[in-house]
Amino acid sequence: MYKRWSLLAAAVLLATSLYATPITNIYSTGVCGGGNTGCGSPGALLAANTTDNNWSFISGPLTGTSFVANAPIPPWVANGPNSQWLSVAPPGDTTKPPGIYVIQQTFSLAGFLANTLSLSFSVTSDNSFIVRLNGTQIFSSTQAGCIPEATGGGTPCYQQLWASTVSNVGIAGLNTLEIEVTNVPSTGNTPLGVRFEVTSADAQPDIPEPATWVLMGLGLAAVAVMRRRRAA
Repeated sequence: MYKRWSLLAAAVLLATSLYATPITNIYSTGVCGGGNTGCGSPGALLAANTTDNNWSFISGPLTGTSFVANAPIPPWVANGPNSQWLSVAPPGDTTKPPGIYVIQQTFSLAGFLANTLSLSFSVTSDNSFIVRLNGTQIFSSTQAGCIPEATGGGTPCYQQLWASTVSNVGIAGLNTLEIEVTNVPSTGNTPLGVRFEVTSADAQPDIPEPATWVLMGLGLAAVAVMRRRRAA
């Protein structure tokens, strides 16, 4: 009996794991979709100096809306094709007071199982960054191996996108994605910028899809065949 239930549990786990569903409400910076409407198809790039309604600066020397920044490029890695730099309003100038800023996006995983989100992304900033999901750090410039300033001894964070993947995260409800950016004091300009790009995101639905039940049935049928062969 114990073996039978173990095989049943394994079949259920296999079936549900094969049917992770794409999550489409986590948005890259500087793109259409979500709160950014009337700008083209989802994923299309917003125009320069346009407000990004999916991301807001919630703390720091300046707070409020974010806007698409196109300077200083270079040395910042060029915008596009799937994300763009953001800075804090007012638009038109990315030179902002030094300090620690936090930019935030919220998204819902209602209808999905907790701790089943798999998220692949890239991020960069001027200067250093820490990425948090629901208050827990999931990536940082230290982990990426980049340096805050072009002082030699490494690659400045803002010169490229830095990739990472996290799995088995998320809560079944409203989730908070935050990026903490430290704008380092300088004798010259102190540009502030951050960029986040979603590569892929999926999670397991709370209710198995019909195809999942088919797979479960096939798995149980296979178990039955194996038992009959053993009995024979």
